[in-house]
Amino acid sequence: MNLNNFKLLLFTNQKDGNEKRPDFNGFVTNKNTDEKPFKASAWKNVSKNGQEYLSVTFQESTDLRFEKKEAEPMSASVKDDDIPF
Repeated sequence: MNLNNFKLLLFTNQKDGNEKRPDFNGFVTNKNTDEKPFKASAWKNVSKNGQEYLSVTFQESTDLRFEKKEAEPMSASVKDDDIPF
């Protein structure tokens, strides 16, 4: 597996007063496949010795924008009764 094919995009999250929400949300994509991106969530943390770091989790995306839709045949979706002329 070539890790150079993966791209992580993170955007600042609007927490709206809920501090348990991640600080960043985004997606991980693989530029060499047509697979759906993975959802990424990241939280800012500080280690015991004071070093800042990000804790990131990944999960399968349920974002419908990335769903591939099969084209439905015209004959199944349009009936003669539906045509107004």
